Amino acid sequence: MTEDKYSAQKEYLKKQKQLRVWVDPEKYAAFAQKAKENGQSIHAVINQFIEEYCQ
Repeated sequence: MTEDKYSAQKEYLKKQKQLRVWVDPEKYAAFAQKAKENGQSIHAVINQFIEEYCQ
């Protein structure tokens, strides 16, 4: 049987926690735009914030 091309990603995600938040659509759009302007994704910005906040 051929290995699923996403098997490595699935294995990684099994060990992670998902964070969901509800946010105002306008604030989300502004946040996404600002992250894009800075060459980042919203996920990268949030993960960076969590890392710095926990230190």
